Amino acid sequence: MQKKYFFSLLLCFLCLANHAAIIVPDHVMIDLSNGTHRAGSTQTIWDVADGTVISVNDAHWSNSAYYYIGYMFDKSYTYNPVTGAYNTGSNGYAVNGYLSNSADEVQVTVTFPTSVPVSMMRFYPSGWSNTFLTDYKVEYRNTSGVFQQALARQTVVQSQVPSGVDSKTIFYDHTMNVTSQVWRITLTNGEGGWQGNATFGEIQFFKSAVTPPTLFSSNTNFGNIRVGTSGTAEVSVTNTGASGSSLTGTIGSSSNNDIGPTSGTQNFSLGQNQTATRSYTYTPSSRGFDSTTINISSNAGNSSQTLTGTGVSPVYSSSVAPNTTIDFGIVDKDQTLTQTLTIQNTTPDDDLGNLTNLTLLSANISGDDASYFALNNFTPGTVLSKNQLLNLLISVSNPDHLVSYRRATLTIVTDENAALGIAGNTYTYDLVAYTVPEISTHLFMSMAFLFAIVQCILKKYK
Repeated sequence: MQKKYFFSLLLCFLCLANHAAIIVPDHVMIDLSNGTHRAGSTQTIWDVADGTVISVNDAHWSNSAYYYIGYMFDKSYTYNPVTGAYNTGSNGYAVNGYLSNSADEVQVTVTFPTSVPVSMMRFYPSGWSNTFLTDYKVEYRNTSGVFQQALARQTVVQSQVPSGVDSKTIFYDHTMNVTSQVWRITLTNGEGGWQGNATFGEIQFFKSAVTPPTLFSSNTNFGNIRVGTSGTAEVSVTNTGASGSSLTGTIGSSSNNDIGPTSGTQNFSLGQNQTATRSYTYTPSSRGFDSTTINISSNAGNSSQTLTGTGVSPVYSSSVAPNTTIDFGIVDKDQTLTQTLTIQNTTPDDDLGNLTNLTLLSANISGDDASYFALNNFTPGTVLSKNQLLNLLISVSNPDHLVSYRRATLTIVTDENAALGIAGNTYTYDLVAYTVPEISTHLFMSMAFLFAIVQCILKKYK
């Protein structure tokens, strides 16, 4: 009788958590009470109606029917939701729990039918005075099949267990926020002797009572953007969770200098089916492919979206390299010489219309001798599509009787690296010509002078 009375009292324990009921704000307890001890398992397997299987690697205390594994999960130890009262024995203490048969350390394995998002666990350790002080720790099986620590060993010390206190009101709450199908709880009692057997009152799993949000993210892309212009794209976040859920978090910035913003985050707080959008601007600095990854952080997990775009542009090319000289040579009196400068749009991009068209906005000749040169067939605003060319005719005339070098500068303004029709890259050429008097007068006087000299020499030696 003394031993039986002792076991009835062993479930008294104090490690106060300032809670008085099993109902916890923002959490809902997972009901594991509706189960049975599996036949032939020596009370080591508890089968729950929902398919959850709970097992322990050491049987219950062989001399008593009060300390089965199932009692750790059947709510008989604490609050009875049917009666609205706490379960107590004749001595006023909470009844029923688990007491190992011989092991001072046992492992309780809880296998749910599917992965469960456990938000919190509550532990009602049992003990009486300085007896049966059992520590506990929690592990869960990760996606790689390896058990990983969720809660480090919690040590119960004698000073926390004053004698004669009703242990049904004493429990520990621990936040988990882990999703797993398999959980393992290790109970350790290091006191030695028969009093060193592992024992526990009740273990409760909770899920969040708050309707969980669901994160869905998407994006648009920039596509082809002409160099010198900008395009926009968006990253969107939607809460596809149930009614009453709230999705909060941030949308990050770009890590590509051609795509902005490149700093800061945009916060969002979304109810069911609400969407938040952050816009990004792509201003390509050169031709070619660009991308950036946008990170999204939320209370429903993290994700990322990749924004892509391609810089495209016309490419100016000419038969004479820009910043070099177009030399007309010698130009006689009243003579006009013409040279051809071939200009072509040699973009390697696809023919994308206005994205790759090249506009020759203007062509002007300047300098002190500009009046000697002329453009014969240029129309301002001429547009060259991919591979199209223009043979620009440049002429020089000599209306004088002077011998002189004539110099001028040809400047061509294009919309390369700019929006279509807007001034962009400018190209220049040096124009050079050597003007002399008309060839007939020059030759006649030269020949006459030479003839006179020859005649003088011949007379001298006759």
